[in-house]
Amino acid sequence: MVVGRGEIEVLKFCIVYEDIADAKLASCLADRVVCESVIWLEEDATNLEFVRQWVDAAPNGRRLRWTEIDDIGRDLRLPVRRYENWESDQPDFKAAVRALRVIKALFDDVAVIVLIRDADNQLNRGEGLKKARDVHLGTDRWTTVVIGLANTKRECWVLSGYIPCNDVETKLLADERQYLGFDPTEKSHELTAKHSESTDKRSAKRVLKKLTGENQTREEECWTKTPLKRLRASGATNGLADYLREVEEILVPIIVRPEGRGVPG
Repeated sequence: MVVGRGEIEVLKFCIVYEDIADAKLASCLADRVVCESVIWLEEDATNLEFVRQWVDAAPNGRRLRWTEIDDIGRDLRLPVRRYENWESDQPDFKAAVRALRVIKALFDDVAVIVLIRDADNQLNRGEGLKKARDVHLGTDRWTTVVIGLANTKRECWVLSGYIPCNDVETKLLADERQYLGFDPTEKSHELTAKHSESTDKRSAKRVLKKLTGENQTREEECWTKTPLKRLRASGATNGLADYLREVEEILVPIIVRPEGRGVPG
């Protein structure tokens, strides 16, 4: 099927993230799930550019990072921190509500907003994000919100897709299994979010660097080439499978039926 810009609406997908690597990972995985689920995109993924546009920055160039949302809101003269009757004290609830309001002010035609976050050992962040989505849907049924919470870090999602491709990598993984006492590609949720990579052997960042040799191309292969079936299985406990499921159940229907926005059910 050949799709032209005049034949289908180009949907705007905005993503809120901590680091640009998070945005790159989350958007790529979402695209892969879409292509897997929509037959005419599976046949020719180049048609994606006529279907969706990923946006990770405001029109003035300021990134849509969690740490910059408040500043963007102030630039827009939005009272992003002054709302009464907050409905939840869960971590990230207020930050997510502010982010959703800021993005709607920036892009009133946005179809999907993706919220990507590291749990950093606070799994109840997920409840805060979901509650913010509920509040958002109470006022806007035309913008869908997709949530991705990495337990404990984005690096854990990458490790879920790590498959040794040669003898050297096979030995590296075997050494890490022995050192840690478990397979970090199957139980990445047992790794920590600590940043002291040199002293914390369970640091997700340390393990990923060790296995990939700090090679960015090799790291990206973990989420661009590893079969989605494998990612769903190995990411069952670190939030990756949940994110892929949200994309499949919430985002994909918008591609198929652009008029159907919001969260199903």
